[in-house]
Amino acid sequence: MILTNKQRAFLSRIVLSYFLIIIAMFVLGCEDIYRYPCHDPENWNKKECIKPDCIANGDCSEMIIGENKFNTLKDSNETLIRWIA
Repeated sequence: MILTNKQRAFLSRIVLSYFLIIIAMFVLGCEDIYRYPCHDPENWNKKECIKPDCIANGDCSEMIIGENKFNTLKDSNETLIRWIA
């Protein structure tokens, strides 16, 4: 099948349009969502994320993301806050 230049230009615009729409969907669909409230570093100092309140539900940050990783992230977050302030 041989396409004319006009048909090729039309098809290339359609393909480009679909490509841009897909890229826009990926970019606009990205956001930070935490499955548990205690995953969010901003909530780590809230009462429901600190032991003993979080133990019953298993929502403690250390339990969810692992104690070693939690301590590393907490230390780096506190250092960053001190550096900014």
